[in-house]
Amino acid sequence: TRPEALRAAESIIQQLQQGADFRVAAQRISSAPTAATGGDMGWVTAEDLAPALSSAVTGATVPSLLPPVEVENGIYILNVLAK
Repeated sequence: TRPEALRAAESIIQQLQQGADFRVAAQRISSAPTAATGGDMGWVTAEDLAPALSSAVTGATVPSLLPPVEVENGIYILNVLAK
């Protein structure tokens, strides 16, 4: 369910904050197409992202591990490395 997915995302963020490798977590846990590349989306513009993701990234400092971002098709964990 969505609440369970949100709790799982928060747990993953805690693990990442304690030093877990983002790339490994993405490869093991993510269902996104970027999972195979360790969650790396490459360089994208704000317009390339869903509005909720764009808003989260635009307001983020660099580097920044963002709280879970809910969108229509799931929950994202974003690690913003550069802008």
